[in-house]
Amino acid sequence: MKKTILMIIVAFSMSYARAQVTVALGSALEVESGTKVSIPLTVTGLDAANGGIPIIAAEFHVFYSNLNAEYDTTSNFSGITPASEWSFGSSGTEYGTSWIDDNLLPVSFPDGTVLFEIVFDYFGGIANLDLDSVRCYLVDANTTNIPVAIVIDGVITPSAGSEQSVWNGDGDWNTSENWSNGVPGLNTIAVIASGNLQILSNANCKSLLVNNGSIVRVMPGFAFTVSEGIENNGSFIVESDESGTGSVISNGNTSGTGSYTTEQYVDFSSKEAHLVSSPLNNLSPAIFNESTAVWQNLSESDMLQNAGGVRISSSVAPVTMVYNGPFNSQSVSANLSYTSSNDLEFRGLNLMGNPFPSSLVADLSLWTKTGSSNSVYVWDGYKFRYWNGKTGNLADGLIPAMQGFFVRADQSGASIEIPGTARVHSNAEFYKESNLDVQNQLIFRFEKKDDPDHFDEAYIHVFEGSVNNYSSESDVIKLMGNPDYPQVFSKSADNITLAVNTQPGTDNSIPITLKAGNSGEYKLTVSGIETVNNEIPLYLEDTQDAASIWNIRITPSISFNLTENEITNNRYVLHFKSVGIDELPADYFKVYASNGFIHIESERQRFIEQTELYSVAGSLLGSFDNITTPSVIRAEECSGGIAILKIRTAEGIFTKKVLLLN
Repeated sequence: MKKTILMIIVAFSMSYARAQVTVALGSALEVESGTKVSIPLTVTGLDAANGGIPIIAAEFHVFYSNLNAEYDTTSNFSGITPASEWSFGSSGTEYGTSWIDDNLLPVSFPDGTVLFEIVFDYFGGIANLDLDSVRCYLVDANTTNIPVAIVIDGVITPSAGSEQSVWNGDGDWNTSENWSNGVPGLNTIAVIASGNLQILSNANCKSLLVNNGSIVRVMPGFAFTVSEGIENNGSFIVESDESGTGSVISNGNTSGTGSYTTEQYVDFSSKEAHLVSSPLNNLSPAIFNESTAVWQNLSESDMLQNAGGVRISSSVAPVTMVYNGPFNSQSVSANLSYTSSNDLEFRGLNLMGNPFPSSLVADLSLWTKTGSSNSVYVWDGYKFRYWNGKTGNLADGLIPAMQGFFVRADQSGASIEIPGTARVHSNAEFYKESNLDVQNQLIFRFEKKDDPDHFDEAYIHVFEGSVNNYSSESDVIKLMGNPDYPQVFSKSADNITLAVNTQPGTDNSIPITLKAGNSGEYKLTVSGIETVNNEIPLYLEDTQDAASIWNIRITPSISFNLTENEITNNRYVLHFKSVGIDELPADYFKVYASNGFIHIESERQRFIEQTELYSVAGSLLGSFDNITTPSVIRAEECSGGIAILKIRTAEGIFTKKVLLLN
């Protein structure tokens, strides 16, 4: 209830410009993994005695990776604010807390006050604690949100450890009694003398020596970093299951007389093929042939080049693939094929693979390459996900461990090097979507209303330095997915079909094409509107229907019926300006709702040609022709909530959101 009240207070806040306020998270350096860590949250600028601003409410959010730390509890509340006035908790990788004074009286906090401490179970590695500056709310007695001038993030770093520590026994890496000289850290030579060791935390060491008969298992979802290499004379196993895959980054050689086993769990329950890659130097099992743009089956005796991708299918679900042999720990280079006679969609398209047992940052602008674009494509069962180094729907811009992916050559003689420096630990799945915070970007999501699980997306990104025509540095050419499902794409100024379309400005209008799978009612939703300057108009025009022009700032979701495999062929156009019928000013009509009815009044306009009422999802709730003002309307299909009223007159279009309470 407190959180609800606080959000209402903040919703009615006005901009504030008085005292400078700082909110800071503490840090914990050189912490031994497997221990609990308390991180304080401190405030300054809220002390009335020193010119600060007392507050009646506050809210804070902290992001972190549960690979490195897990939220445990909140403790040591300041005596100024009783613990009973706080609400707090975690959703896995985000911690949130809010406070409201029980009597709504302003409270003054001396500079440097620790409001509370967040307690984490620390698993190892570098744990970044990101204090969300956008949702850092401090509310004064006038229910005004006070701006925070400085936000300071926190971090937990691993212990350097001893020079050498020897393991004997069975258990988790953090079982300190099994180590001769403490749990290893960044500077420790770790020797596994005997027993079975499981890495169930994020572990680090300088180098690893596994003796004959000993076993090391990197368990699913956890990460192991070795700065100088692994010598394995026993068994080293990277495990994988439905929860994830173990992640290993070794910056030296993987050597020794022992066995290396790397697992890869693949779920074939959707009956769709997957693109995978071996973490070994070679693999025997169709590959994509760029010159013919078709899949080529392989025999058991065929060998793939290092960093080569393969397409696999199975009637059995799930499958755990097992790779035997030392995994890659150094950068891997590959030559790319380019056939100029191919259609542009497939020209220069090469199937590669992540050759490491860890994720890769898919920013090809940072990779060593010759004659290739920055586009990356990953198959997601029925469609492609993509990334250009800045944006797209590839989760966090990462290529999961042992994931197959496409890159695109722009010319003959192209090559690419997958750098070891691009490796990161991440339990990215096979394969989910991304949450992005990119400015001046619109995302068009196209889906069939009765099948929202199968959708497609197209990106329009405006940033300085890009060009109107297709550029392999920033644009991503569209690869079509399964034809049974929706497809959406845009066109560059030189008519290239794009999944990611970058533009240097908002001077050009951009055609948007939709392709249906099966017949039915479809929905197009535009998100990212808030990232575009409010002064820039955003309109979507139906070029085949002069009356259909949507202000997508008001109507971000549009519904319509399409037949099987129907293609709209540039019928819809995005404009960064007002088009067609003029948009009438906000005071042209007086509109208000009462008891489920909408009242329309105007001193300027007597006759209204058409009035339409839409849901926020874009469904037409009612249409009323040839009415006069003042008038009262009601849509029988509307069951309450926010609706969008569109009034068409000879002078222009008037649009307004209304709240209907039945």
